[in-house]
Amino acid sequence: MSFDTSGLPVTGGVLLAAAVVVCTSVVTGQEMARRQIDLSGWDTQCPVELVANARADLQAKRKPREIVPEKRCSSEADKLIFLPREYRDLGVAICDQFGDPDINGAAREAEDAMRYRLDALEAQRIARIKAKSGSQCACAKSEYLQRSLIQNAVQAATVRVVALPMVANRKQELKTALHSTACAALAEDIQ
Repeated sequence: MSFDTSGLPVTGGVLLAAAVVVCTSVVTGQEMARRQIDLSGWDTQCPVELVANARADLQAKRKPREIVPEKRCSSEADKLIFLPREYRDLGVAICDQFGDPDINGAAREAEDAMRYRLDALEAQRIARIKAKSGSQCACAKSEYLQRSLIQNAVQAATVRVVALPMVANRKQELKTALHSTACAALAEDIQ
């Protein structure tokens, strides 16, 4: 059963041409958007930004380094002013006998070991983010292309005369798509 177009104010040829223009615009719009994203350098900038943001996050969450002062045994023994001088001198002599150890040395070593371990964990996390950033950025690109299908078609149909907001703000829309639920789920297993 065919559709009767004789009662319409336009001919069937015009309807067919309009359908071809719409289909072509959708396909061409998507291809134009894909090429413009590639030309913008999204595939190289996105992973770099993801890693930079992760590093900034880690740096913001990191506790500041505690400065553990050096305390020598002899200087601490000499501060015991409530004792008679000969006892203080005896304390200093005992400290000298053991090599005048640093009382806070163990605390400083523990902090250094903790910092070393945190640095190693952060390096592992950054490596995982780098490894997954490609798929997360590709997800954002496809998410953007899906959401902007009609806007890209309008831009292609009007030969780039009309650029709707989603197309005009492509970079921001890609960043929004990067943090969308679908693409953020790729980053969840990195945390």
